[in-house]
Amino acid sequence: MQTTRITRLTVLVAAALLAACAGGQTRPGANGEPDNLVEARLSIPEHALDALPLEHLLAAEFALREDNLDAAAQSYLAAAQVSDDVNVARRATRVNLSAQRWQDAATALERWRTLGSAASNDFIQAEAVLAMGNGDAEAATAHLLDLLKQGGMPATRLAGGAIEAAPDRGLAINVIERLIASPALPDDKAVLVGLSQLALKLERNDLAESLAVRATERLPDAPEAWFWRARLANAAGNTDEARTILAKAVEANPDDPEILRTYAVLLRTEFGDAKGAADALAKLPPDDESLALRAAYSVEAGSWSDVAVVQRALEALPEPRPAARLILMGGVAESLAEQADAATPPETGEATRRREEAARWYGEIAESELEDYLRAQQRLAVLDQRAGRMDSALARLGQLRERADPASDAYVESYLLEAELLDRAGRAADSLGVLDAAIRAAPTDERLLYARGLMRERVGRVDDALADFKALVEVNPDNPVYINAYGYTMADRTTRYDEALVLIERALSLNPEDIATIDSLGWVLFKLKQYDEAIVHLRRAYAEQPDGEIAAHLGEALWAKGEREEARAILRKAFDADPDNRVIKDTVGRLKPW
Repeated sequence: MQTTRITRLTVLVAAALLAACAGGQTRPGANGEPDNLVEARLSIPEHALDALPLEHLLAAEFALREDNLDAAAQSYLAAAQVSDDVNVARRATRVNLSAQRWQDAATALERWRTLGSAASNDFIQAEAVLAMGNGDAEAATAHLLDLLKQGGMPATRLAGGAIEAAPDRGLAINVIERLIASPALPDDKAVLVGLSQLALKLERNDLAESLAVRATERLPDAPEAWFWRARLANAAGNTDEARTILAKAVEANPDDPEILRTYAVLLRTEFGDAKGAADALAKLPPDDESLALRAAYSVEAGSWSDVAVVQRALEALPEPRPAARLILMGGVAESLAEQADAATPPETGEATRRREEAARWYGEIAESELEDYLRAQQRLAVLDQRAGRMDSALARLGQLRERADPASDAYVESYLLEAELLDRAGRAADSLGVLDAAIRAAPTDERLLYARGLMRERVGRVDDALADFKALVEVNPDNPVYINAYGYTMADRTTRYDEALVLIERALSLNPEDIATIDSLGWVLFKLKQYDEAIVHLRRAYAEQPDGEIAAHLGEALWAKGEREEARAILRKAFDADPDNRVIKDTVGRLKPW
């Protein structure tokens, strides 16, 4: 199965909503990675260069460029011993520590101490790393406590970097255990959460949980601590406990909108509860950020009455309306139109009204807001096509390209959208022509080449489609989407099944949970007449995503295996749900199951 890159309408609406929401997502906890122990390069002051023989520094720099860490460490140490510049001693210490030349690192560190800055945080970190290198957990712990007693993220990152620099995992864990046992470890949220995250990275979940519990007990008003503890509990499979812990962060900070927004985001990202997230956000005073999140989650949950409430709340916000809000309002109106179309029976008048409403919001965006203006023009082109105004849609996209930077996403996306609209109108040949022109205009854009490969396959130009997919795989050999498209097309449209199997298995190894690739694997195994194994994979794909193409593949495999009643039921359900699906129509036409 291929996953199309030519963006469909519902995907575009969701993308508009989620893009508008991006600014509202708060990341709890201490997320920063520890600073690298050795910087890429250190800028040596001119006066330092004048103060010592150049050969030492030049030799060190050239050695680093040649990835010869030992030679660089020796040269820097030689430079530090004859220089009075503290930066040279600092550099020598850090390079020798990185090379694990502990005795030379100690010499460089002593020179650094003599020249000053011994009280600086990076000096204390270097002392801790040296103690680690010498296997002295007690001394390392003492130095790290000197750092951590300052509290805050910068000190925590330095301490974390030192612990991760330990020569072996056992020593790192020993030091964390000593820190936990020390009464001098501060009750600071960055320190406790950061050490908990480091313990988790070292696969000591017990230490990670102990530190998280300690953080919430000692700092009950710190929401970051509660959020991190909830995520740990959820990762351990304790979902109910995690939700209870998560709620405590809100209880401790009932009037903080940022906390409630973070709570909502975690409900969605950690627990998959879009409806709960939207309900939580409903408790906040309406503003652009909260309403954007609430709209996205309500659409995802299919809570259409809530979506309509959000739309009214957006309309009621103070004017003038910023461009981002107008984009969001248009996207919400389009989502409501899609829902009206899907109703039984379809609410045609409501759908038309909502699309006209969306066009009005998009039309209010000024050209001076160029990025949002171009996005709005894309959406207006879609609305034109839906209303039967194809010439207007194509003209609008052409004008968009005249305004957009040829190197921008908007420029490429206008071609992709034009190709989709033409294809939707039954003009596949014209759609392919647009993609050919787009590739001439932007020959290195992978999205265009992928879209053309899909379209070439659609119109029966199989060899050309395979050439596009092969070119993509050669440029990006670890992209599982490209590899799967190449393998699936080979399996579905040629008899090169063994080659296809190798490609699809490679794609699955890179992305083991991808439903499209699981379906592809089942389909190529069916082609190889390995029916039992094929059905296992196709059942899994169908259970996760019961769309028409997967249903057709599973139905045909079951039919070939002789399990015809089940095959007939699956095919009938898929055909009734989507009678225009190309793959279902072809399968039913060949098998004639009823």
